[in-house]
Amino acid sequence: MIDPRAIIDPSAHIGKDVEIGPWTMIGAEVVIGRGARIASHVIIRGPTHIDHSARIYHFACIGERASKRDDAGDDGTLEIGADNVIREGVTIHRGATTIGDHNMFMAYAHVGAGCRIGDHVALANGAAIAPGVRIGDWVDVGHMALVTEDVPNYVAVRANPARVVALNDDGLRTAGVCDETVAALRAAFRTTYEAGLSTAAAREALKSAAARHLEVQSFVDALAGRLAPSA
Repeated sequence: MIDPRAIIDPSAHIGKDVEIGPWTMIGAEVVIGRGARIASHVIIRGPTHIDHSARIYHFACIGERASKRDDAGDDGTLEIGADNVIREGVTIHRGATTIGDHNMFMAYAHVGAGCRIGDHVALANGAAIAPGVRIGDWVDVGHMALVTEDVPNYVAVRANPARVVALNDDGLRTAGVCDETVAALRAAFRTTYEAGLSTAAAREALKSAAARHLEVQSFVDALAGRLAPSA
């Protein structure tokens, strides 16, 4: 049901079985996929495409221009995948920004313009992703973390500025990764973050494990621009 008090631009495309609460504003060039549930007091500006089954909570602001002092922010696009949960007060800027599937953005998290967020990512309350940063799959970002560099798959990051602290064991269990592959990923994590190797040396050292485990290969592929380990 679309509440009659919602404000929807005539050019917006709203899919089947979408619920939109009162005083929510859907702007021009916005596409919302089927089955979305959008609460009251949400703002979505375009060009923004949101795939099916989104859950968007009160006071989220999605698709606004990037913040700049002269108010001449980036007017690029925002692409959001399927089954994303976007909680209260979350802000996501457009500008060649892409977000994958099955992510959780907790209250007051922020995603800057030009970011690329993978699948099954969790941003805890108040976490902020700086513009242009890439976040891999199954990454867990802690409360109030400020992420300014790329993050590879399967890790947990904490603090401000953010630091890699561990593998995302909860995410790996949820993903159903087998024990052998988890062990290989733990070894890859130690090689990358605890052995003091450069990114190039870590990639070389992990070639054999990457050839045996697709997950290790994806971990290696995401290492460019990696965050430093926790002190």
